Amino acid sequence: MKKYEKAQPVYVLEGLLEELKEGKSDAIADVKLGKFEASGNYADTFAQSVKGKSLDYKVKSNGSYLMTYSLLDNDKVVAEADLRADNERRIMGILSISDWRVDTVRVTVPDGNKGVKITVPDNYTVKVNGVALTAEEVSGEPETLEGMEYVAEYVTPPKKTTYEVKGLINAPSVEVWDSLGTQLDMSGYADAEEIEIGYGESEMPQDLKDYVLTAAKNYSNFFSKDIEGCYESTACIQPYFPQGSYYIDLAEQYRTGDMWMYSAHSAPEFENVSVSEYVRYSDHCFSCRVVFDKRMVLTLSGEPRVERNDQVYYYVNIGGEWLIADMKSKA
Repeated sequence: MKKYEKAQPVYVLEGLLEELKEGKSDAIADVKLGKFEASGNYADTFAQSVKGKSLDYKVKSNGSYLMTYSLLDNDKVVAEADLRADNERRIMGILSISDWRVDTVRVTVPDGNKGVKITVPDNYTVKVNGVALTAEEVSGEPETLEGMEYVAEYVTPPKKTTYEVKGLINAPSVEVWDSLGTQLDMSGYADAEEIEIGYGESEMPQDLKDYVLTAAKNYSNFFSKDIEGCYESTACIQPYFPQGSYYIDLAEQYRTGDMWMYSAHSAPEFENVSVSEYVRYSDHCFSCRVVFDKRMVLTLSGEPRVERNDQVYYYVNIGGEWLIADMKSKA
């Protein structure tokens, strides 16, 4: 009879519970946690969570060759264990016994409460736990960047997209690459639940820097009557703007209404010149900041006059040419 008692599956189950109490996870089946958390990772996490605990159990299903038990931690089901019988035989002529073994331990995965919301430019690449985010994770509609009204008249304006990943067991790892394929430093966002990244600055090609500085100077010189042809038309500055530009209309109104009032002065000199804050949004749009002091001497009074230019210029590519879509003062 003692041999019969020892052959009961409950003894094997109690041995399993002792292993779990010691933090062992060998018997635990791979756990599927979704595409952002690798299968099997939660087995070790679960084993550590029940280490040192005395789990209880109850029979879930009863069969001659397969027994299923619910494993309980404070009356909460945390796993199920299947025990399977092999090598059935008789003893004492009338009693049937088998060798029971642990077949599978299936962890009951809780609803994860970890996640992250990430807002980035729409042409950036984002990965969570090494998995690239797709339209499936997009939250809401992409939003056009504020202040891009004029840009949107000519090209697709830069937008930002928000992704959301939730229901994770563990805090996620986030990686981000910009539109040029450069990976960004995300160390400052460790364990953050919300991340927002704007378009980053980059090094501006020298020929493009020279071009935008010339355009800014010439537009300024139009309003001070220091560019050839400014009295006759806006043709002298039209090459820097798209057809139908608001800024050309503004210049034409000035030419025909107020230009004659601008005081006579010496040829302007440009000082404290800088071109900075170059942001490349796409192959069709960029912005940069142009700063300079334009110094002149008034002819009649001999007094010096300084006009400060500090503006962000938004350029769009139309037909292979970079043209000014908008200007915003930084003053």
